[in-house]
Amino acid sequence: MTIVRRFERNRVIFNHGAACNHLYVVQQGRVQLSRIAPDGNQVVLNVVGAGDLLACAALFLDHAYPASAHVISSGAQLLMIDGRAFLDTLRRRSDLSFRMIGALAVRIATLASRIESRSSEPAAERVAAWLREHAGPASKGLPRRLVLPSTKKAVAEELGMTPETFSRSLAKLRQAGAIRTSRREIIMLAPDLLP
Repeated sequence: MTIVRRFERNRVIFNHGAACNHLYVVQQGRVQLSRIAPDGNQVVLNVVGAGDLLACAALFLDHAYPASAHVISSGAQLLMIDGRAFLDTLRRRSDLSFRMIGALAVRIATLASRIESRSSEPAAERVAAWLREHAGPASKGLPRRLVLPSTKKAVAEELGMTPETFSRSLAKLRQAGAIRTSRREIIMLAPDLLP
């Protein structure tokens, strides 16, 4: 019912509108979900990482993939699950069905929160919230650190902003003394100074 697949950076996992025959679980790496808007611009819907599911709603509703998915990290490993076999398993195992419902509910809440913040929060606040969510824990008195999991452009798209706005927001946080940056690493010097 399952196979493990590795994908290189920028590799397309599935395309918007293609028949949904598989469910995916991200084991390693980061995957961007996007669609092309009527004006021809790419709209980033979500970025997922290890432990996240891809294509579950389309599989349950027997629809085509509602978005395209491609790898934005240096590579990714995904567990590819045969859709029909998985649905048959859910019919037999109510415990697994409830866990799937829970996972979908969390995804909906996360997406709703992201939409709300994109429409109401200033860019620096969105960047600060993203840093808090993704930075590793502080240990032995050392500050929290984050190595960008993908390109600045991909992170900016995830936050619903241009790469220039993302860079300006980082610069603003640096000037406030909240963070220090070094290539792809961000060090949270004073989390209480983050907006």
